[in-house]
Amino acid sequence: MFTERLKALRKEAGLTQKEIATSLKIGQNSYSNWENGKREPIFPTVEQLARFFNVSTDYLLGLSDVKNAEQENELSKQPIFTERLKTLRKEAGLTQKDMAEKFSTSQPSYQQWESGKRTPNSDSLDKLANFFNVSTDYLLGNTDYKNSLEQDIEEAIQRSVAYDGKPITDNDKKIITDFLKDYFAKKGD
Repeated sequence: MFTERLKALRKEAGLTQKEIATSLKIGQNSYSNWENGKREPIFPTVEQLARFFNVSTDYLLGLSDVKNAEQENELSKQPIFTERLKTLRKEAGLTQKDMAEKFSTSQPSYQQWESGKRTPNSDSLDKLANFFNVSTDYLLGNTDYKNSLEQDIEEAIQRSVAYDGKPITDNDKKIITDFLKDYFAKKGD
């Protein structure tokens, strides 16, 4: 597991073995041997590698699927993320294969995002939010508003209490909200 994770992290970072070896002040042959499973680094070097890739040593050694504390915090909200990602994909009438193609990844990799086995990196998260025209906060479950326009409309409508001396009912508010969302959506096209 260590060798696969080490290689995957290097590729994720877009670095060569030589670049990492130089950064860590180790020989490229040593690094190559670790990645190829010919040798194993001593624990202080494992710690150094974990810090370099911003992952836990447990993750690097294959003892955990949680990369780091930041990811662990996000994983507590993961059921919301996975549910929203799946719902948005289905609302768009797309398959997991379609999504994988749009995000230049494999279908199994995308499926792991939806199942909660993996979390997308921040760049992929931004791309998903932009693709579905929602905020990253919405995807992560930090808000129930899909985007800031929706939140702005909702707040403006909630502050409106009357029109022409007559109270605005909840049904009126919903009709106005839907109209404004539709209006601004068409205006953006």
